[in-house]
Amino acid sequence: MVGIARRLFAEVKPYAPGFRRVFLVVVLAAEALGVSVYFDPWLLLKNNPNWSGWVIANSSAFLRIAVAFTGGLLVVLGPRLRDLSLELNRIKHRYWRVWLLAHLLSFGVFIFLSVRLLKIPDGSFHLPVVWFISWLTLSVTTFAFWLLAFAPVHFWGRLIRREYIALSVASLAAIAAWAGGLLAQKLWRPLAETTFWLAHLLLDSVYPSIASDAKEGTLGTAAFQVHIAPACSGYEGMALVTVFVAVYVWLLRNELRFPQALLLFPLGILAIYLANIIRLAALILLGTHISPEVAVSGFHSQAGWIAFTVIAVGVIAGAHRMPFFKDTDTQFRVTGKTHLATALLTPFLLMLAAAMIAAAFSADFNQFYPLQVIVTAAAIWHFRRGYSRLGWEWSWQAVAMGIAVFGVWIILEPASDPTRNPVAAGLAELPYWAAGIWIFFRVIGSVIAVPLAEELAFRGYLIRKLIARDFENIPLNRFTWFSFLLSSVLFGLLHDGRWIAGIITGMLFALALYRRGQLGDAVVAHVTANALIAAYVLVYAKWGLWS
Repeated sequence: MVGIARRLFAEVKPYAPGFRRVFLVVVLAAEALGVSVYFDPWLLLKNNPNWSGWVIANSSAFLRIAVAFTGGLLVVLGPRLRDLSLELNRIKHRYWRVWLLAHLLSFGVFIFLSVRLLKIPDGSFHLPVVWFISWLTLSVTTFAFWLLAFAPVHFWGRLIRREYIALSVASLAAIAAWAGGLLAQKLWRPLAETTFWLAHLLLDSVYPSIASDAKEGTLGTAAFQVHIAPACSGYEGMALVTVFVAVYVWLLRNELRFPQALLLFPLGILAIYLANIIRLAALILLGTHISPEVAVSGFHSQAGWIAFTVIAVGVIAGAHRMPFFKDTDTQFRVTGKTHLATALLTPFLLMLAAAMIAAAFSADFNQFYPLQVIVTAAAIWHFRRGYSRLGWEWSWQAVAMGIAVFGVWIILEPASDPTRNPVAAGLAELPYWAAGIWIFFRVIGSVIAVPLAEELAFRGYLIRKLIARDFENIPLNRFTWFSFLLSSVLFGLLHDGRWIAGIITGMLFALALYRRGQLGDAVVAHVTANALIAAYVLVYAKWGLWS
């Protein structure tokens, strides 16, 4: 462990400016999140219905525009971001702590003033101009101080002069995204009505009579009906597909044909919209003929994600295989690198796919978990020869790391009502032999299949892929702050409801990998932690840990 710590801190020196910038971004993001969660500026508009109150009440729109502007600028500057980062590393920014302190003080005053503004009494009281100007000035000043802490003023001056076109494009894109959001809200109701009508039309082809009320938004059969809210119109899926296609087109911009590749946007949006209509009809069919509980719980929550996954894979497959989209000079070729990536990712992806499908056809208790284990284990066994060079030696230090992970998991486990746990309730409804089989596969999955699939994907593939495209040439013990932190955060987000424990766990598994560059150490740490959790569940009946 001492060796790992020495190597981590040794990495801080050459990357200190980059680490400082990450720290400043985290500070700004935390402040923005805190302000947006804690304050309700619409109260000020209610109490102060004039133009100044309206500006402050709609201040969250400025935050959304700023986020969209930042994302657009990063996309436009993508090919030059590395050069900009190297330029920032060469700049000696001696006074960044002073500017950070000024930013924090200004932010504190801004919070104080915002609290005072929100306490303005009801009635026709008008916000004094001096208060409004002070609030606006403080918000601009606070952000300006942050910019000066991030980089000195001469850097920002050069950036504006050199990249004014990129800044203009990002500004227009951000405003367009904000305006598009407002337009989507206006179209929400018409889109929901169209979705309702098409789902009704689809069900008409199956049933002789349909129970429907367009005004109330209810649709179904005599035996089972659902309320189709405007949120079910499909706009969320359309937005997800748009973002996915945008990222995909940007990453493969050198291999796709333009403008043909832009057709992936309307095709993906149309596909997810039609899939949503089919999802609604299938939900009613499932609730009518199989199980209303499964329809409104598992299927309702998982079918959308299954449709999105299928369409995302379809977009990638279609773009790669159709000469209309793919540049013929850069046709996709299967190489040793492709085989290694496939071997590392396939078990994990199949595990997720099986989990989504099983959850879609379950209520609160996933009785199909044994099938997930079988699918994952079969994939690992199929690609077993591809894992021979990943280092499968293990050490007692890895076991100690797994014990530490177990402690973190137990300490951070959220409180739950043991009498209302779906796993306990589901096992109670099964015969003894069926419950025994389910518990056996749950232990095997937790202790063997899941650790192997997750470690192959995160510590075998992702943690190196975030360092270089040719990840197979990167040693397993190669450390960078970026890959260490991002892979740990993504691993944490995978564990819904336990993301803090998941992030810490991902970091500890990564440290186990870095110590000797053996994937076996990360796997043993993961196996140890999950085995202790399984024992804890079985001994103390803490079924919530398996929810």
